[in-house]
Amino acid sequence: MAIEYARGSPRNMALGWASLIITAYTGYYFAKKLNTSRKLEYIRKQANSDSPDIPEHVLTRTTGPTPIESMWDAMKRYWDK
Repeated sequence: MAIEYARGSPRNMALGWASLIITAYTGYYFAKKLNTSRKLEYIRKQANSDSPDIPEHVLTRTTGPTPIESMWDAMKRYWDK
C-alpha cells in the first residue's frame, strides 16, 4: 500500500505554493524581457528616424545622484544644522 497524503497537508501546500511562485516569476521574467526588448527596438527606430516622437530627455540619459546618495546628502544636511 502506497503512502497517500491528505489533500491539505503541509507538504502539498508547500509544493503548491512553491510551484505557483516559480511559475509566476518565470512568466514575469519572460514578459519583462520581451517588453524591454520591444521598447529598446522602438527607441532605436525612433532615434534613427528624421523626426523622433520621443522627447530628447528620454534619448539622452543624464546621470544624477542615486536615490541612496540623495538620501545620504539630505541626512548630512540635517545633521549639520
